[in-house]
Amino acid sequence: MGAEHNLTEHWSITGEFEYVQFSAENVDFGNGTSTRSTPKYRGLKLGLNYRF
Repeated sequence: MGAEHNLTEHWSITGEFEYVQFSAENVDFGNGTSTRSTPKYRGLKLGLNYRF
């Protein structure tokens, strides 16, 4: 999800939120230890753009 807003004819600001989640899985390391992986990613991006 993201948005961009013009400040002037040449300048704009932008923002974006990213969220990704993959399915959980049990991981066995073979030496009697294991863990449950629950990979997910969240990111927030802010930017300033200039148009020529």
